[in-house]
Amino acid sequence: MLINGKTRLENHVIDFLTEHGACSAKSLYQAIQSTYGPCTIQGLYRVLRQLQSKEVVVKQKKQYCLAIPWLMGISRLTDEMEETYLRHTYLSQLLPKTESRHVWTFSNLLKMNSFWSHLLLVMAKDSNDAVALHYSPHAWYLILHRDQSMQFSKALLRQVPASLTVVGSKSYLDKMSTSVTQDIYPNKKFYLAPPDEHIEKSRSTHIDVIGDYVLEVKMDEKTTALIENLFANTVAPHDIDSSDIFPFYEHKAAVKMTLKKDPKRAGIYKKKFENLFGPLHKMKKDS
Repeated sequence: MLINGKTRLENHVIDFLTEHGACSAKSLYQAIQSTYGPCTIQGLYRVLRQLQSKEVVVKQKKQYCLAIPWLMGISRLTDEMEETYLRHTYLSQLLPKTESRHVWTFSNLLKMNSFWSHLLLVMAKDSNDAVALHYSPHAWYLILHRDQSMQFSKALLRQVPASLTVVGSKSYLDKMSTSVTQDIYPNKKFYLAPPDEHIEKSRSTHIDVIGDYVLEVKMDEKTTALIENLFANTVAPHDIDSSDIFPFYEHKAAVKMTLKKDPKRAGIYKKKFENLFGPLHKMKKDS
């Protein structure tokens, strides 16, 4: 029932109708413009006609909405996928027991970033904590695949009520990318930290903490240097060029990802975040 070859605009239409229900083409156009960026009204009408032909969208008078038969098919498929991937049997393959660790290595940052999101959602699914904590030297993962990043943020906040991120930089790109994300997802909060408040001193180390799990991502020196140079040299909108932004995704990297269930270390990081954001939520998330 999932449609093949969806365009980015098709994804935006489906996402909006999923969250807001039936609406006119004019309202849909205004919402997509303000949330996702520029598109043309002609392009939107073309996509709506395509989605109607695929029986994904129906039109009643001047209102567009998702087709109920398509939704029922998606619901059935979602239940089957949840049964396969979100039950204990699969989660236990990725999550280590207390004081043990799992290690993955990657030479491609695109594949690493995709698995990183996958693993964080697994950690969140298994945890009763109400907050996810993240530290990175730069928010580079927000600027490459904006749609994927937004989808991840939405999925994460379905598992934990809040997400707190410390970014070890106040560069132009970091300010721009984090502000856009936080505007859309207010419960995903960012703090751009000065050097004396960095969670980790190493510029190659990223840290995620959810519950008792600590995920450490370490990059090689060349990849770290490429990211640092990009963020240092981009100081205004006219500096942003796709040929400059993506080179560190194309070279062969050496990234090590280590996941450990370590309540003591997790507690140390939580105290560091509390020093910056105040007391973390003590509530348990809804089951």
